[in-house]
Amino acid sequence: MQTLQIFLERVNLFFRQIQDWFAAEFDVMTSSISLRERGHSYEAPVLTIRERGQEEVLATLKPMGAFLIATEGIIDIRGWVDNQHLHYLTQHGFQFTDATGVKRHRFQGVTQDGWYWTKRFATDQAILIDKTELLNLITWVSDHEF
Repeated sequence: MQTLQIFLERVNLFFRQIQDWFAAEFDVMTSSISLRERGHSYEAPVLTIRERGQEEVLATLKPMGAFLIATEGIIDIRGWVDNQHLHYLTQHGFQFTDATGVKRHRFQGVTQDGWYWTKRFATDQAILIDKTELLNLITWVSDHEF
């Protein structure tokens, strides 16, 4: 199914980027999980991030699915304190017309296609994930200061 293939390509690209960002700072290990959506079973990668040489897991990033309303994929990021979600948002994705007749994106701050932190979907603010924002998010879920 094309949607699953695109989702897995995006996840794999994002996870390779994380491995590149953190290669000198952290141990980043890859494993896999089996997922099932809409009658299709597939394998997806999982990333586990630890401080170099330490046993404690700072965060685990696990894809949750490709078929969602308003986003084109979701990754759960879990630490020992909390978990959050990253959503794949596209610049011209889920839009609506507001009360004033203006067409706008469901989330503010979507400037390009990519993985965004939406802070539990509670606000309409989306933060594009780069290395700095991912470190902030790992701090949020693990209570580990960098």
